[in-house]
Parts: sequence; structure tokens; C-alpha cells
Amino acid sequence: MQLGWWTHQTWNPPQVELTFSDDIEYLGSKMIGNNAGLAMLGGFDEKALNESPAFRRLHAIIKQYEELRHKNYFSENIKQQLRVPGKEFSLFQSEDGVWKFKPMSFQKHKVSGRDHPSASSKVNNEFAAQPLQLRIEPLMYVKSYDDPENIVLSDFSNPAEFVQDSIAKGISGGLKLALENNGTGERAVSFTALSTGTSARDPSWINMQKKFEPIIDLKNNKALGVWVEGDSKDELLNFRLESPHHVSHGARNRPAPMDCFHKPFFCQIIPFRVANFN
Repeated sequence: MQLGWWTHQTWNPPQVELTFSDDIEYLGSKMIGNNAGLAMLGGFDEKALNESPAFRRLHAIIKQYEELRHKNYFSENIKQQLRVPGKEFSLFQSEDGVWKFKPMSFQKHKVSGRDHPSASSKVNNEFAAQPLQLRIEPLMYVKSYDDPENIVLSDFSNPAEFVQDSIAKGISGGLKLALENNGTGERAVSFTALSTGTSARDPSWINMQKKFEPIIDLKNNKALGVWVEGDSKDELLNFRLESPHHVSHGARNRPAPMDCFHKPFFCQIIPFRVANFN
């Protein structure tokens, strides 16, 4: 058995969370508990180690766990505890040189603002009395929708710029200028779709695509902003940014789908743009 593939992360890109030492200890304990090896994708060459010094520390932890696993150092009773999903442990060496595990508990809490209910919380200590230990992690946030550094991907001045790329059998639909006042002062389009029932509900779709020629560089604008009004009929509206195939084999950025709500099927889409992270 092996646990892989695995790669350490360094917040590059910023949407991916950094790999901490406790992440590796959790992985290592499951390796010993299940007698599983580890397949690494990279991060071992000298260049990577010099650019990301944390990799040396993380590799050292993996090496120590692997050496003990290969020696079959721990009893089956210890391994049984280590392999329990969700249970966390930390490896340490006692004064007499014996390797041991101590149980750990990491409780995450996200603060969404000083005036938000999440600004205070209570933590239940599962163990004996001990000093409080915290790791404070600043999170990314997105600049406002109307920030001047944002890049407008479409202002819908010409709905024809979106063409039908693919469609499921029995589905029809498209984009046209919306007649309703959207309340933002910006032009909007109505995206409508109709199904004859030929295709089952889940794999039914219509894909409208806009191509940028020449291509645009979004490396500094990694958040997608859009105003949507829907009809409460459980449709899903999915926005996707995709690179040209010759640049990155069609690599895709897929933000979470949006449920449409309010009004009869239609999704009214107000100009969407990509914003800067801070």
C-alpha cells in the first residue's frame, strides 16, 4: 500500500493552502499505522529546497517516519490507534532515546470579521491542563467588485461575443440583452435554456463561450466577480476560465457553481470581471 501522490504546497498559487508540519505528521502516522509508503511528486531537487526551505524540514519528518516504519518499530496496538481516520499524533523521542507518539488535537476556527459572530469562540481541551497554543493564519481576500485594477471580461455590449460551444441533446437556449433594470447601472444579459427531457436532468447542459483574441493575462487577477439573479428552480450556473490548449493543454479554473434564484428560468448576468487578491 502507498499514500500518494503527494506534493508540498507553499501558497503558490495563493488558492492552495501551505503544507504545515502537522499535516506531514498526520500523513506519517497514517503511513506507519497502515504500513503504507509514500509517492512524492517533487520538491527534492536542490533548487526547490533552496527556494522553499520548509521542504527540508518536511522531508526530515517524512524520513524519520519512514525509517521507523521500515524497522517495524511500533507494536500492532500502536499502529491500530495511528490508523484511525481523523486522529492526530506527534512523534517524539524521550530522554532514554525511545520513539513515542503523543495524541494531538488541532481545532480550526475562521474569523470573518471583528464584528462578526465568528470573532469569538470556545475551545474544548481534550487533554490535561496546558498552555494555550495558537497558529494565526492570515487569509486571502478579494478587492471590491468595482476596484479600478479589476479586468472586465465582458460588459455584454455585444451578446454575440458568446457563442454556443457544446450542448446536451434536447437542450436549447442562449444569451440576449436583458430588458429588466438590474439596479447596478451596468448592462446585463438574460441566459435562458429549455429542455425537451431527452437528456436526463444531471447531464443536461448548455455551454456558451467567449474567446479572447489576443489572449489576456490574468496572473494578477485570480478572483471572479459576477452579479446573478435566478429563479429558484435549482439550475446551476458555472463560470469557468480556460487557457488555450497550446499554452497549458486546456488547463481550467473552475469556480464553484452558482445556484440561480428568484424569477422564471433565466439567469440575469451582470458584467463579470476578475479581481486582485490581497
